[in-house]
Amino acid sequence: MLFDLGGSKENALEGGRSKARNEDKDLEHSILRNNNTVERTSTSTTQRSLEIGMAKELEKKAKEAFFDDDFALAVDLYSEAIQLDPNDAHLFADRAQAHIKLNVFTGSRPNFPFFCSLN
Repeated sequence: MLFDLGGSKENALEGGRSKARNEDKDLEHSILRNNNTVERTSTSTTQRSLEIGMAKELEKKAKEAFFDDDFALAVDLYSEAIQLDPNDAHLFADRAQAHIKLNVFTGSRPNFPFFCSLN
């Protein structure tokens, strides 16, 4: 037995199409939201990679300055590299070594607890 809910077959079909269009729009919005999230994640990952690359370049320049006995420049370059990549323990250690060469034994002391927490 078929139930007549007071509407024609055409009205029922149109209602189904309308619901399908709404579901398509919802799906489209969901995909756009997901793509924006992926794009933001990818942008932040790209940005992070660039920062690490720049930190490595600064580290090379700081090592050159250190070996040229320009310890003040080495400290400055290591400090800039640390701002770009604060999780690189080698940068902290090398900057501390440059401070020691300058006879500035308290220069890296404020970072010591953080430095010890790095791997």
